[in-house]
Amino acid sequence: MTKKFSAACAAPPEQKFSAALHAALTLFLLAFALLFAAFPDRYVPVCLDGIRLWALNVLPAVFPFLFVTSLLRLTGGAEKLSRALLPLSRALFGTGGAGGFCFFMSILSGYPVGAGLVASFRKEGSLSAREAEILACACSASGPLFVVGSVGAGMFGDKRTGFLILAAHLLAVLLSGVLLRLLFSLRGKRERPDGAPPVSRGKRLSLSESVQSAAVTAIGVGGCIAFFYVLAEMASDFRLLQPLQAAIRAIPALAPYAEALTRGLVEMTGGCLFAAGISSPLSAPCCAFLITLGGASILFQQIAFLRPAGVRIPLFLAVKLFQALAAFFLCLLFVSL
Repeated sequence: MTKKFSAACAAPPEQKFSAALHAALTLFLLAFALLFAAFPDRYVPVCLDGIRLWALNVLPAVFPFLFVTSLLRLTGGAEKLSRALLPLSRALFGTGGAGGFCFFMSILSGYPVGAGLVASFRKEGSLSAREAEILACACSASGPLFVVGSVGAGMFGDKRTGFLILAAHLLAVLLSGVLLRLLFSLRGKRERPDGAPPVSRGKRLSLSESVQSAAVTAIGVGGCIAFFYVLAEMASDFRLLQPLQAAIRAIPALAPYAEALTRGLVEMTGGCLFAAGISSPLSAPCCAFLITLGGASILFQQIAFLRPAGVRIPLFLAVKLFQALAAFFLCLLFVSL
């Protein structure tokens, strides 16, 4: 026992932190399970609401794009599109054509398609570690169907507001990718010559594997949404978000958005719904902030793809925060014009 204790004390700080993090995560998951089991009448309907949100709003928008991206790679269309987008991806992000394909599909389809593509191309060897980190941030975007349709037309009752939010969101994401590329270049991190093959070199999926891959990914997205939907309600019930709400209320202009922002940090869609219900010029910028950050639910979905690809998660989270702040101020500028 003494030897084990001494060994634990002598462990590197990184190992101690990792062990503490895993212990905290275990306790958190146990607490979640116990609360869900203790109050089924309260949280089962909330879980169903999350599943309903996924089935009616997210699945129809995400699954077709997941399937299409798989088919493009199956038929060789991804390879041709990668070649066509090579000049754009090289100019913006310093990557091969696979980077252009990832970016194009991510802004068209939204979370978490971009992260899934980056992880897949990295696994096949079409992206270097440096390129994967740049694209993990540059391809972390919400799709126009959700921003303009669900948020703009559905929550604000105004498509123009949705387009303003979308413009701020995409500009912030694009800016972060370009800045990250410049930062890596200044630090001398260049892992691949400009003439390297930009296209996938891995084994192509069969048609049945493409369908299965798209379905499994879509179901995983639904599971994340349902889990974090319940988690947001638990946090509200037990007032776990009150300290953060108090900090936000200390900023007079953001005080009315304290609940919307804190709920949105857990589950983005619900936070946007709260913010859109407040009549103020800051409602759209707050939604732009939440959509760009993604909230814990969307971040978790992306991290699940990016961690096996070797993307540094602290760097990814720091860039996401930068994107969210940039989107907030860009949207504020657009709204005031």
